[in-house]
Amino acid sequence: MIYQGLAQPPATDLHYARHWLLLGCFTVVLAVLNRLHLFDRPFASFAMYGALHALALVLALRSPKPLCRKCLFVAIAAFLSMVTLCVGIAGRPRALTYGILIRLCWVRTLTWGWLATISSSCMLATFLAFFTLNQFPLLGRWWLAALWWYTLSGGLWLCEKRQGHLPLA
Repeated sequence: MIYQGLAQPPATDLHYARHWLLLGCFTVVLAVLNRLHLFDRPFASFAMYGALHALALVLALRSPKPLCRKCLFVAIAAFLSMVTLCVGIAGRPRALTYGILIRLCWVRTLTWGWLATISSSCMLATFLAFFTLNQFPLLGRWWLAALWWYTLSGGLWLCEKRQGHLPLA
């Protein structure tokens, strides 16, 4: 895309390098917590999974936002993860509701088409995670969360890249 009169492309909503770094750190934290059996209760685990990904998004925002808005976003994401466990839905419906929350709060360029694509990808990632957990049960539940995180975040990144908000290189 040619940016007429601009030295650089328009800024994205998220600083993706920081976001990926935070996700990597949080993935290591999940793996360690899994080995130490500190979060063996499913509801606490799923709330933590939702809160950590939301925290990675909030800490990667480019523009400053009110602290109460950030905290509310993290709390709603944790709640959505717990509801996912209660209702028994995984992958696509969870990604769709979380994607709508992300769109309402932070990434306004996220279209319905991209939401559908990202949520479908998350559904496939969930199936892949369950399949690998059946083959390698030592991985633990954290594997499901980590694979889901990277799929959703990769979809957000690809959405902004395809819409011309990120450089092609």
